[in-house]
Amino acid sequence: MKKIALILAVLSVSMKIFSQAENNFGMHVEVGYAFSLPKGGNANFNYHGLNILGMPGYHVSENLFTGVGIGLYDYRYNPTIVGGTMDVDFISAPIFIHGLYSFFIYPKIKSYVGLKIGYGIVSDKLNYTMENPKAEWQMEASGGLYLSPSIGILYSLNKRHMLSLGLSYDMQQYRLKKTVEAYGTDSDETNSALAVKVGWLF
Repeated sequence: MKKIALILAVLSVSMKIFSQAENNFGMHVEVGYAFSLPKGGNANFNYHGLNILGMPGYHVSENLFTGVGIGLYDYRYNPTIVGGTMDVDFISAPIFIHGLYSFFIYPKIKSYVGLKIGYGIVSDKLNYTMENPKAEWQMEASGGLYLSPSIGILYSLNKRHMLSLGLSYDMQQYRLKKTVEAYGTDSDETNSALAVKVGWLF
């Protein structure tokens, strides 16, 4: 909850600063839901969840907006477990550079392509307990590459403000350290998801 409160506070302050600026600086805020993609032939072995992103930036031209951003992904994994319990949800806080290029379709509607690339901060301890055979896995996740290409449309409310609707491929790599009793393994994991995002760009 502290991570969520901190990021929301940063986004709120940033929005106030940029909304008061009468120049080419702006902000793009997105809220969405990421639907997990199959991994390793198992449709259940992946994470899904809510996400929010704040992207202050600079309007280089009427079509190009670029800058840096920060986000919050609440990754959840809820498979059916027989003879065991799982507590393996985690939060990723990506910090990234972003770019959005738009193309006019109609006077009030544009299509766009976008890209976000950076590092997802992950620091969580996860647990998996099996009843038969008896085993308790302790897992620790750490961060890695964050990548999110996207396409979508922008709808102009006025000269300065636009609503956005987008579809993105969200990839989060992370390192997973697993231990059970005296035995331990490390693995590099990749979470892949398709996300639908709505936003506000000004």
